[in-house]
Amino acid sequence: DFTYKGLDDPTWLADQHATKSLTSIAQILQVTQSTVTNAFNKHQLKVRNDRSEAQSQLVQFVNDLIPDVEVHTDCRRVISPYELDVYIPRFNLAIEYNGSIWHSEQWGSKSDTYHITKTERCADVGVQLIHVGEDEWLLTPNVVKSKLKLMVGVIDIHIDANECTVVPVDLGLASHFVVENELPNAPLHHTHSYGLLKDGILMMALNVCHQSDGQYQVLTMTTQLNTVVTGGTTKLFNHFINVHGPSGLVAYTNRRWDSVSTTYANLGFICVGNTPPECMYFNRRCHPYLYNINDSKFTSLIETFDPEL
Repeated sequence: DFTYKGLDDPTWLADQHATKSLTSIAQILQVTQSTVTNAFNKHQLKVRNDRSEAQSQLVQFVNDLIPDVEVHTDCRRVISPYELDVYIPRFNLAIEYNGSIWHSEQWGSKSDTYHITKTERCADVGVQLIHVGEDEWLLTPNVVKSKLKLMVGVIDIHIDANECTVVPVDLGLASHFVVENELPNAPLHHTHSYGLLKDGILMMALNVCHQSDGQYQVLTMTTQLNTVVTGGTTKLFNHFINVHGPSGLVAYTNRRWDSVSTTYANLGFICVGNTPPECMYFNRRCHPYLYNINDSKFTSLIETFDPEL
């Protein structure tokens, strides 16, 4: 039997591990990663760090950002038996690096509830879990770093909204501002945009889409990288309401990045529920998020479509 022969052959295991992770070896042998780990322990083989280069960069960034703060890596004591890539007790904050392949259903054997389960398990013990997608770290590392810095209180620029002027923002400029300061694939179909201007520089922008009969949807509330504008959200929302007098306003928050925020509640929004995890596909290492995409649309976007995933 190839499986047991491989597990019982320390030379073969060592040769495979020279270029492959334990996860990859487990997939070759069609066993669990823990089975491979047990085989390595049995043969007293050294297990190298299985982190990807990108994940290692993220962990190093966190350690360099807060050198005097206790940071745990590969931590299983918070939501055992689940593992957290990074856990920072002082801030009740955990961070996961989600590789596109190994965190997928098809190749990573992750269920469609795997990530949300970890988020909710963390929330149950008062920990906010951030999921950093591979595309986010590779395509917009400065945005990821900016968001993480603010979460641990590292603020480069701090201004007050009273120092700023509210102005309507050209829709093209608003889109550029979002692309420069938001994670990949942020929505750009806004019909109205208002910003906070300080010394001729756009510091913050509220982008809203008019739907019908006085109904609007908040698409993005975007701030310059590494910047906090105290009172900015309230100032922009009040201006929008005074100008447009909406009969209804709906907003969504990304629970991968913002599972505990009270921003919308402080503005008077009422949480009506949680939507299930969105579908996403990736091609050539990038995966745009797809909202309200039906099966027929998927078939035209990807080469192989499995309706069961």
